[in-house]
Amino acid sequence: RATMAAVRSTAAETAASGVGYDVKDEMPEEERLVAGGDVFKINLWALAYRADPRPPLPGCDCFTCTNHSRAYIHHLLQCHEMTAAVLLDIHNLHHYCNFFKGIRGAVGEGKFAEFATFHRSRAEEYSK
Repeated sequence: RATMAAVRSTAAETAASGVGYDVKDEMPEEERLVAGGDVFKINLWALAYRADPRPPLPGCDCFTCTNHSRAYIHHLLQCHEMTAAVLLDIHNLHHYCNFFKGIRGAVGEGKFAEFATFHRSRAEEYSK
């Protein structure tokens, strides 16, 4: 069980490591509407997904990805159905929780620097 001192220490270590992602979207709006996203995200509003039977993220084990398709979520978005936001939040929270679980595990094993290096290099690789 983590103490507040351990949490503060972990937060300080995380901040000092420089781990972070730039979430600014540089893709032009017209291209995003047709292509439907980039390597880190997809735009399920895009027409490219209106008949796509695949899960939002193949291989993901969250409720949304195991039970719904890109086409279904696209339909919900087009109809302004609130369920779309709920399903997307479930998926995103699943990934946030797993990411922070990975951070806690890396800190606990004394391998946070390797964890940070891996994620930083992955972000750089996909931004090329």
